Amino acid sequence: LGLDYAHSVNDDHGRPLNIIHRDVSPQNILISRHGEVKLVDFGIAKANTLSNKTRAGVIKGKLVYMAPEQAWGDPVDLRADIFSTGVVLYEAITGATLYQEKNPVKLLEIVRKADIPRPSIRKPGLTKDLDALIMKALAVRPLDRFQTSREFASAIREMLGKIAPSFTDEQLGSLVETTLAYLKSKQKAETIADPSAPPMERSDYIHHESSIIFQAAEMLSAKPADAKR
Repeated sequence: LGLDYAHSVNDDHGRPLNIIHRDVSPQNILISRHGEVKLVDFGIAKANTLSNKTRAGVIKGKLVYMAPEQAWGDPVDLRADIFSTGVVLYEAITGATLYQEKNPVKLLEIVRKADIPRPSIRKPGLTKDLDALIMKALAVRPLDRFQTSREFASAIREMLGKIAPSFTDEQLGSLVETTLAYLKSKQKAETIADPSAPPMERSDYIHHESSIIFQAAEMLSAKPADAKR
């Protein structure tokens, strides 16, 4: 519910801040050894109190996790964050990257269309209900998505209760411990195999794509004629 807090928090005078993260992605989601999930890096977040408003046509965030309206450089609201969270959930469930395109110009066009296959196509065996939940978060039109992050979170909790009713935060923390132990043993083995190898840095564990800020017109100076909104 960290995203819900950001979306609904008020200032000292009770006025909503309307904070939009704009960069929800695996890199910015941390899981502790106790199974606590934290959303971090609000570096490009948008809020009512910010004086430096984003200019029209300027795109901020990671392309792979952007909502279509964000990729167009249009004004965004909290439903853009819901779309991005839906991409993270899609990838976590299917174990595959949503978009495979590497060329940034082509990727931008794909993200804008958001023609996304159902998760069960990538991972057969998923229930229709889980398919529907994820695809609702990934709807092209904001009006067709979950309208609040709390609504989205409630739907996820209800779904988790159906498919894994005994799942606990402790189990998630245990998975973190197991993963860290594996990475530590792997790093130790690689160091022994090659003593001259430099120690691993934090960036070695991070997806190659970084957050970007650019002018849409600059990237699409030669936009394909069939790119329709």
